[in-house]
Amino acid sequence: LIDENRPKLLNTRANLIEWCDVYVVFVDRNYHRTYACMEALTYAKDTRKPIISILVEPTFQPYGALGA
Repeated sequence: LIDENRPKLLNTRANLIEWCDVYVVFVDRNYHRTYACMEALTYAKDTRKPIISILVEPTFQPYGALGA
């Protein structure tokens, strides 16, 4: 698990990303304002890891097929 506070060491963050098969990231509208999170996402992209992004918003109202 990588978040804005853990792990503290940049090398540990890099190793976790390198060892993963798929990088799954849960984001909200403020995600891009957190430097550590954007740094991890950019590194995953640069190392050509498949990235799955899941938007997490407490006020999201599903509609259409998502609301079924």
